[in-house]
Amino acid sequence: MTFSSIASPRLGEVTAQEALELLIELAGTEPRFLRRQLVDVVGSMLQILEAKSLEENTRHLSIEFVITLAEARERAPGMMRKLPQFIQRLFAVLMNMLLDVEDDPAWHNAETEDEDAGETSNYAFGQECLDRLSISLGGNTIVPVASELFPAFLATPEWEEPFFLKYFLKYFLKFFNSAVCHVCIFRL
Repeated sequence: MTFSSIASPRLGEVTAQEALELLIELAGTEPRFLRRQLVDVVGSMLQILEAKSLEENTRHLSIEFVITLAEARERAPGMMRKLPQFIQRLFAVLMNMLLDVEDDPAWHNAETEDEDAGETSNYAFGQECLDRLSISLGGNTIVPVASELFPAFLATPEWEEPFFLKYFLKYFLKFFNSAVCHVCIFRL
């Protein structure tokens, strides 16, 4: 079985999810085992997470795998940093997940503010993974990627943009020092 066949319809989603769970465990305990196949494995995981035809849980597991590899920096330092093209794709997918919110016209007239209103499981998972990815890779790796992708998201016409913008600015202030924030905002 190849990693690309995990997403094959004939295997079924349940089998694919079981295989992904085992791969996540491997990535967390023995990430160096994957070093020689890293480009192929991560590329396949990104294909899975970008496949809209797959179940949300299958896509989330592929993201979890890549994030787990990024977090395994003590056992395999710098492994994910050597794949900037994949980091950019993953970051873009996570940012798109932040746009997955549900609008309810009643919220516009609400008397109290519900911080979690409109959040979907995609939004919550994307937010968590974006935080984990940023912590594991650090500002020197993430800021160039984020500052390159952020203007495109500001150009989206969807109503969710202010919701996204609020989170993204909070995200930058949380993870990166003020000098880094100024550089990113200046580039906008």
